[in-house]
Amino acid sequence: MEKSIKAGLQKIRSKTFLVFLLAINFQIPNSFAYKDQIVIEMPNSAKTTYDIRVHSFIRNLYDRGIVIDPNSKEWLASFFEDERKNYIEQYFAQIYVLDNDIKLKPSPEDVKAGINRVEKLFSSSQERAAALKKLDINDTDVSQWVVHRLMLDNFLNQTIRDRVVITDQKLMEHYQAWKTTRFLNRNYDDVAARVREDLFQTLQAEEFEKWVDQEKRRQKMILKVVSST
Repeated sequence: MEKSIKAGLQKIRSKTFLVFLLAINFQIPNSFAYKDQIVIEMPNSAKTTYDIRVHSFIRNLYDRGIVIDPNSKEWLASFFEDERKNYIEQYFAQIYVLDNDIKLKPSPEDVKAGINRVEKLFSSSQERAAALKKLDINDTDVSQWVVHRLMLDNFLNQTIRDRVVITDQKLMEHYQAWKTTRFLNRNYDDVAARVREDLFQTLQAEEFEKWVDQEKRRQKMILKVVSST
């Protein structure tokens, strides 16, 4: 009987210690209710749902001027894939600029303007701090995100722009393809500038997508399946 009691107590202690270890190893900052899964895997780095949530939160402030809840199930179900794609594009441009010491870093004035673009959405610094705290981030994280976003913009407007080749034949083909929808059946001469800009945006997006796919292969990137639980 005594041996049986001792054995039972030992099992209880072992289970209690195991629960304690699990609580330490899997504790999520600020008691977030979601599972922080690895969703982008590379040989030397990995990105999680948390990284994508933070990116999405700041990007919506910066691009759309709205506050979203990236911790919601609705966000994960409806917006995650697009936000992960956007994150990858910005991340690759950022590390490419930094690793190759390309002169595309934004000016202090541009960074300040970008930060102001986010800050003006809140009525006070206290309101902003409270909104950022929900994702365990602060003004420094926002500032760093703005720097990386401006690097992406500069990369697109300079490095990728140089890859775009526009010919008269491409212009006419683009005009004919979109004449009734984008150009409302107007004569080419009346919309020539618009056709050129529209074609440029299309070709730039295609060139950038090719570049990103190339970087995915070079970085040996693996996109992980995401669970909603």
